Amino acid sequence: MSERVIGCRSEISHLLDKYHLTARKQYGQNFLVEPSVINRIVEQVDEEDTVIEIGPGLGSLTLPLAQKAKRVIALEIDPQLCAILREELGECGNLEIRNQDILKADLSSLFAEISGPISIVSNLPYYITSEILMKLLTESSRITRIVAMMQKEVAERFFKKEADKDYGPLQVIAPYYSQAQLLCRVNRRNFLPQPNVDSAVVVFTIRPYHRAVANEAGLLEIIRACYRQRRKIVLTNLLSSGYHINKQQLNDINIKETARCEQLSLDDYINLNEVLSND
Repeated sequence: MSERVIGCRSEISHLLDKYHLTARKQYGQNFLVEPSVINRIVEQVDEEDTVIEIGPGLGSLTLPLAQKAKRVIALEIDPQLCAILREELGECGNLEIRNQDILKADLSSLFAEISGPISIVSNLPYYITSEILMKLLTESSRITRIVAMMQKEVAERFFKKEADKDYGPLQVIAPYYSQAQLLCRVNRRNFLPQPNVDSAVVVFTIRPYHRAVANEAGLLEIIRACYRQRRKIVLTNLLSSGYHINKQQLNDINIKETARCEQLSLDDYINLNEVLSND
């Protein structure tokens, strides 16, 4: 078992044939088949980690993660794949497969089962990448790092020097919880079936921001309110969302009354949060 490699084209093709499977678009299934990329991802995990893998698929990452980490809990939304993983990887005594939708998971309860450091590893479904990352980052008190494969264009937004029309609440709030690092780019040919876009792997190292916020949920709601209608200025979006603020209050914290959401930094949003919390 220890010498087996699942994350290669021949083995994934074999498993698809063996179980008469086709990738399900509804779950965003594209199976990673490049061992060098898999090795780079697994290198980010420490031996004492408990790894929560989101969307293990056919086990390309799951097996090498179980071979390295103390424990692996794999959350898979597709019950058919759960059954296959249990059959194919049943010899891994430190691996648990759970039929679970990560967006519906109670992370607090899950983390309570785990002692020691926690790493999250995932080949994220493209269509819900932002939702999953937002959930993980905002509930990251027990997480050490998140190693996430995502669409290349989404990954690149975390490293832009200036915000643009593609910037969103996730890119604003991510630096509050983490330090992002681009690990590698992954060509679309390294997946089976091949998607229409290239991917990239980003490592989010969880660390405290230099300014602590007492009401983090309130900060996130303010950011979302400001991005609600991107073409409108921040002041208009805040007022239409029920916040009480005026032009002078914006000027007092060095925000122009005509500013739009993408023109504000994380510190600007923290200043806004302080003003609105004291209102």
